[in-house]
Amino acid sequence: MAKVLRKLVHNIYRLRYVVLILLCITTAAHASPESQTLVAEGRTLLFNNGHSTYSGIIAADDKFEAAVAADSTDQEANLFYAVSRLMAFAIEDGDTPAIDTLRELLESFGMTRTSYERIEDGPPFTEPPQISEHLDLPDTSPGGEEVRAFLAGPFVTLLTDMLDNLDVVTDTFTTTLTVAEIGGEAVEIDYGDVLLARAAVSMAKSAILIVTAYNLDVDIRELIALGNADIFNIQQNLLDKYQNVFKLIPTDGIQSLSDAKTALLNGIAFYGSALDFIENETDNQADDLFYFGADEDLREARHAQTILNEASDSLNENRAATFTFIEEKWIFTDENGKRLWMDIEKDADGNFINGDIRTLDGCEFLVCSGWVEEFTVSGTDVTIRISSGGQCPCSATLTGALSGGQIISGTFDAINSEQSWSGTFTGVLQKTETKTTTIDFNRVFGNTGKDPLNIREVLPEFDQYNEILPGTFSPTDDASPVLNGILPDVQTNDDLIRKLDLQPPGFPIPTASISGSVTCSAYTSGKIFIWAYDGPDPDTAELLGGAIASPDGTFAITGLPIGSTVYLVALRDADNNGIKTCGDYIGNGGPYVMQAGGTADITLNINGEKGESYRFEFMWPDKPWHFNNPVDVAIDNNGCVYVSDVGGHRIQKFTSNGEFITKWGSLGSGDGEFNSPWGIAVDVSGNVYVADRGNYCIQKFTTDGGFITK
Repeated sequence: MAKVLRKLVHNIYRLRYVVLILLCITTAAHASPESQTLVAEGRTLLFNNGHSTYSGIIAADDKFEAAVAADSTDQEANLFYAVSRLMAFAIEDGDTPAIDTLRELLESFGMTRTSYERIEDGPPFTEPPQISEHLDLPDTSPGGEEVRAFLAGPFVTLLTDMLDNLDVVTDTFTTTLTVAEIGGEAVEIDYGDVLLARAAVSMAKSAILIVTAYNLDVDIRELIALGNADIFNIQQNLLDKYQNVFKLIPTDGIQSLSDAKTALLNGIAFYGSALDFIENETDNQADDLFYFGADEDLREARHAQTILNEASDSLNENRAATFTFIEEKWIFTDENGKRLWMDIEKDADGNFINGDIRTLDGCEFLVCSGWVEEFTVSGTDVTIRISSGGQCPCSATLTGALSGGQIISGTFDAINSEQSWSGTFTGVLQKTETKTTTIDFNRVFGNTGKDPLNIREVLPEFDQYNEILPGTFSPTDDASPVLNGILPDVQTNDDLIRKLDLQPPGFPIPTASISGSVTCSAYTSGKIFIWAYDGPDPDTAELLGGAIASPDGTFAITGLPIGSTVYLVALRDADNNGIKTCGDYIGNGGPYVMQAGGTADITLNINGEKGESYRFEFMWPDKPWHFNNPVDVAIDNNGCVYVSDVGGHRIQKFTSNGEFITKWGSLGSGDGEFNSPWGIAVDVSGNVYVADRGNYCIQKFTTDGGFITK
């Protein structure tokens, strides 16, 4: 299946557009002249002579919408509109104060529209805002419920409308993307491609409906900040704080799961029909958008279909689905005693699915590692084809006779970029194992006599290290099956311990808490993060735990081993992002020895002087961020210092006390690249301007180095 998907992605990338399933019609369908005129105008706007633009996509979407309005049976117009409405949804603004489009969602998380107009020049949005490789979401970031409402509302509506458009296209439809339009080889689009698109959209709709059936009302920005600070705890910060998160939403959630089931069944049916259509095509497939380039691609696609069909049948028949696989492990030895290990996977009927190979003797027999493309047994005759990639790709065919079902003897022929060779081999079966997995999907979606899954009710508890606490999956008294009975073979906590290979409950390490209060007279806004380490230097010590101080400054860090020595570090985080940046203040304390009853009444003072790890006077060639002819500096409103490092062809950013934050740039002439960056300035909004002396231009960046324009 992976190879099939890679082939699809490869073909789409070859077109250089994310979506194009359209164009230059040769379909026999009859459409109104008005509709066809609008489609032709939309096509011109969309392709723009091989140089599609973002504004052109939006304008084309309006044309295709009008074409469908003029003739709702026009297959070409509906196919165009299904695709263009998805593209436009990603880049245009909505019509209401709520989040209506993907663009509005991305912008609410700080991803701004770039200055790129042509698709080939760059993406439409900047990367998510980051500081020192940590997400730095803006205050405007929506919460989990807002995101859920967007997905359940506008996004699901979009996918439903796309399916309505694609449903108009029939099995006689054919269209071609011409050389003039896409700037490459002509590509044929037919009904098989449309069926695959319907399958993909249906399964995406199913996935979204499943996610949005549950309560997701959390503070996303706060959770990200906790993750940035390395103190996020699943139990305390998620499950305990948000008592309703992951609960199935009454009525609407149950209906959402029912709709998700319908969408999934439709997607599975579309997928099977697509494979049938593509396999039965008789014309030249080389110019098709999607095709099977090799037998193994079709074989893996059919195997995926078998799995999906069993899931579909189990839902329709209200029973558990059963998936059976056979694993074989072989060792092949050549005439020189050099060995190769081979893992083979087969279906329940013994049909080959896939396999992997690796050397056991220093790459001296055929390959170092690779994959199996064919493993065919016909009576006693065996044919095996293997391949490898890397700097010296190799392919080989092994043919021989099977004796007693466990030994293969024969010859091989191999070739790589440098030579071809042949020899003899013997293969010995080491192990055969049949694995069966049973899953009752009806206990996810709900069915007669089976309640839908309420995730919150089946979750376990987690320890301070975010590891599952064995024996805590609900219900702990085994009154009903764990995990809502989704795994029929797993009914109790003991079953889950064995299934998930968890360590059974044993003798816990005695732990206690450290608590106290923290003050910061120099700064009064932002959360205070407190970390507990096993040594005085946070850069080399192990993090033992952490917490956020309450509004009155009190804190408690739990789960610290009794008898251990603990050092505390506190951060007054002015921007509430969990990242140490300009404007933040730090304090520390310790050592403290953990007592059996807990260590309390600790007082930490944050004065803005302690805890600074690196300063400018220590930042010369022995450091990874050393300067190479620094020429100019600029300081922003938060006191951060920007240095134009001319010899390093980069900009470096530091705190006012010299602690390194980030850097960007390298030698070159592209966007964000420099050739002797000389002068530097920062405006009141935090934008950074760099005089790029060698490239004769001024470049503009965000405060963290995101390219804006030049």
